[in-house]
Amino acid sequence: MNEWIYQSKETYLTQILLSQSTADRAVCPPGSTKVRLYDNSVKGLHLEVRISGGKTYYLIYRALNKRHEHKLGDASVLDLKNARAIARQLHIDIAKGNFPHLAKAAAIQQAQTLAQYPTFEQFALCQYMPYARLHKRSHNTDQSWLYRHILPCFGHKRIDQVSRADIVGLQQRMSQAEYAPASCNRVLVLVRFMFNLAIKWEVASLTKNPSANVKLLPCQNAKERHLSDVEVQRLVQATLNSGNTMMRYIVPLLLLTGLRKSELLNAKWSDLDLARCSLYLSHTKSGKPRYVTLSEKAMGVINHIPRSASPYIVGNPQTLAPYKNIFSAWKPIREEAGLPDVRIHDLRHSFASFLVNSGIDIYQVKEMLGHHQINTTLRYAHLNTTTLRNAADVVGNLLSTAVNTHISVPNQLPSVAEHRLVIETVPTFDIVHDATTAPQLTVLGSDG
Repeated sequence: MNEWIYQSKETYLTQILLSQSTADRAVCPPGSTKVRLYDNSVKGLHLEVRISGGKTYYLIYRALNKRHEHKLGDASVLDLKNARAIARQLHIDIAKGNFPHLAKAAAIQQAQTLAQYPTFEQFALCQYMPYARLHKRSHNTDQSWLYRHILPCFGHKRIDQVSRADIVGLQQRMSQAEYAPASCNRVLVLVRFMFNLAIKWEVASLTKNPSANVKLLPCQNAKERHLSDVEVQRLVQATLNSGNTMMRYIVPLLLLTGLRKSELLNAKWSDLDLARCSLYLSHTKSGKPRYVTLSEKAMGVINHIPRSASPYIVGNPQTLAPYKNIFSAWKPIREEAGLPDVRIHDLRHSFASFLVNSGIDIYQVKEMLGHHQINTTLRYAHLNTTTLRNAADVVGNLLSTAVNTHISVPNQLPSVAEHRLVIETVPTFDIVHDATTAPQLTVLGSDG
């Protein structure tokens, strides 16, 4: 090996014919932080040996009157034979004008561009989902929609290159796969929300939402089922035969309060204000806490619930935790009542329908149900024929004089009974309590 050539206090240089054994045995000389061993076989190829023991192959070349150093690889991974082969290929590229330092700069620029303009998948997984987990209770559903439908469609595209046609294609793809219009719309709403957030967060300098002009599909699949007073009576009676004794309290309370299933199951005794007959709901669908006013009948049911160590009003007596799913107990109840098509949520629907059919103002119903928008409440406004007839009579009475001037109108209109119209009444609830049995909720008709 030739003598070391002093370059600075940190570096020594020497030019030798490198061999693999020489590269393996080379160490940094005392008093220096690193040494460079230049190869006589390939111009510019050298091995840098550091005082830490690390070794790296480099290629030095000149381009446009400037000296450049290009890293080939770590000597623990790259052997001398392959380092020479790479160096020779780079010399060929340099002769053609393909300079490594320009390629590196282009790669850095591309990385910076990708950081500034992420793909939709990168935005979804790295920015949107962390936000959704923090702010949305439905984040698991969002993640499912993303992986199942959205990302396979245009997740690979840069977020600023996703077009309206891509989103329409997603909608058509789901529709052709026979997904319900409501499901297609939920995915579209999610995409729209994600792009609105991207614009708000100034991702990729976005200024327009490509989904803004994509129309929602018309939905005609809303299930509108509300119970009659007779059906309510059968349903409440069937709860007494349930293997889950808490169902005889859960079902009546859902009917008497209009609470969502999750709101009732997670309600705690500490949230109940007996003096004001109200229940505080800290976790609601809208995300905003609210108070629910309880009727005398609802308070009667609550007062008869056996107290246990559970902090929940209708908690599981065995686990003391709230029920996560009551369908296994609900299914035999509805079947015994002869109502196999009735869902738990239909009890809330029925509560709203009874209110509206009793003449309660729709805005009051909105507040009692805790709806954020009045349009949601209007779905529950299933006015019966009697209510509509009375409403029509208001206009008829106001205009009776003017109309009778030109048209002969009989003084007595046919009665509702003559038209064989079914008059639905709001059921009233009585609690029948016996010292030896649990309280029973009895539904009384209009004559009760």
